[in-house]
Amino acid sequence: MPAPRPLHGVGGQFNVQLFEANENHPNPIQTDQRKALLNVIGGSKFGHSRIFVPQTAIPHSEELSAVLSTVQLAHDAGVKSVNLTWHSGPYFDGITIKQPDGKPCVVRTPHGAFAGPRLMSRFVDVIELARRTTPAITHVTIQNEVNSVDIGCDCKVATSQDVYRRLYELLDAELHRRPDPQDPSQTLRDAVGLVGGDLVLKPMAGLHGDGGQDAWVSFMHEKMAHVLDGYSIHVYWAPAEFPGALQDRLQKLQELMQDTLSNTTHELFVTEYGVRKVLAKVKPGTLVESGVETNIEDTIEGGFQHAWFNAHAPHFGFTGLTKWALYRTDGPKPSFGHWGMIGAPSESFSKSPAYHATALFNLAVGERWTAASVFNKDGLLVSRFDGPGGPNGSHSVFVLNGGSSSQEVHIHDLRKNGQYSVAVWNAHDDGKVTTQEKLPSDANGVAVVTLRKRRMVVLSTNPLSVV
Repeated sequence: MPAPRPLHGVGGQFNVQLFEANENHPNPIQTDQRKALLNVIGGSKFGHSRIFVPQTAIPHSEELSAVLSTVQLAHDAGVKSVNLTWHSGPYFDGITIKQPDGKPCVVRTPHGAFAGPRLMSRFVDVIELARRTTPAITHVTIQNEVNSVDIGCDCKVATSQDVYRRLYELLDAELHRRPDPQDPSQTLRDAVGLVGGDLVLKPMAGLHGDGGQDAWVSFMHEKMAHVLDGYSIHVYWAPAEFPGALQDRLQKLQELMQDTLSNTTHELFVTEYGVRKVLAKVKPGTLVESGVETNIEDTIEGGFQHAWFNAHAPHFGFTGLTKWALYRTDGPKPSFGHWGMIGAPSESFSKSPAYHATALFNLAVGERWTAASVFNKDGLLVSRFDGPGGPNGSHSVFVLNGGSSSQEVHIHDLRKNGQYSVAVWNAHDDGKVTTQEKLPSDANGVAVVTLRKRRMVVLSTNPLSVV
């Protein structure tokens, strides 16, 4: 793999439904509620985040207003890296039948002419408006989970891939034609990176051809590298699969990048990730914790698994991680179930254990830092990140105990006779962050920490605070 790339940080999915009125979220967020949510997000230095653009986001529509209001929220919260994702098709005129989600592709969908030029021009309209609001719009993607739907409308992977390539070539050309509102001396294409994929591991059933993640990454590398700047995947795992399933997924993609795509300069992103039960009626499902059945997003266990993912995934080459989702919505059928590391308006935007773990990561790992070294054995993860100055500059070390008992950990390669800020996640079994007295390293650059199971300790050369 190439040398580690600077990180865009860990962020979340900013769902536009918070600013709409519909059956799933009947009451758009009010001014005082927006201020309260901004107070929760703003101090946490959230990194690479994501906003959906629906095809119905046309001028003067409620959907476009909701997108731009969400963009403004991310800007006001200080997020500096946002991916605008064109959510879905159809990409042909005359389609009246929608393939049911989660169902096999069994028959070709009748359709009219290719609508790509019109739709990509519409997408660039939204990108341009969003860039007028903030320079934080840094990446764009076409189609959520492209290998889980039949965008080619004939149940053939090759047809969908050809449509996907054509869409990105159209998008690339249109972005080149328009100046960037933030800097008219450059084009919109200069301002934003094109990221392809949003891939799930297993493709839509019934397709002819290999529609798996690796086949799509290889296709994009061979046929679309000229218009793409990065690739993205989605990573979900069940609580009982931790940490094996997620580590196996990341490692195998890293091996593909090394073996097949060894010369690529493209970045890797995880644009959705989370802990969930596959068969839960309402995602992400629940766990029994302290004798109470609790939404996974609000559990210590869920928070610890997210903390592990944040500290580990960058060492597999990923430069941006986007948690699904950042916040929840209200309603009898809340948008996207009960996902969200921040509670809904009716929950007063409560902070979950995963929120506290993610906020601590972004406080300890600054902009443009890199994944430096990692130790992962017998339930112990030690993960180091270095600032732009390299190993002799600013750095932070994350120590996570996923074992069954307390562990004493000797951390090496620190500053000799240094003084380290210390923060602990879940010290009091509450999923929150506390700070401690500074910890010295010895003359050999070694410091010792002891932590109980399901705890995370962070040592940093920079000050650490509680959010």
